[in-house]
Amino acid sequence: MEDYQRGFAEILADSGALFFSDGLFLKDGRPTPYFVNAGKFKSGKMNLELGSCYADMLMRKNVVEG
Repeated sequence: MEDYQRGFAEILADSGALFFSDGLFLKDGRPTPYFVNAGKFKSGKMNLELGSCYADMLMRKNVVEG
């Protein structure tokens, strides 16, 4: 697992944004076992960490694919 993936997983766990439940459905009606509530990313620190994960992912993809 890449560092940015681990960091993203930790942010999801720390914020409580990711939860699993039976009976969840997407807007198009498909069932899903999990949901990410982005509204839980409500602090500047958390948004900075999330942005860092995305930036690390983009840099990694650019180096690998570019």
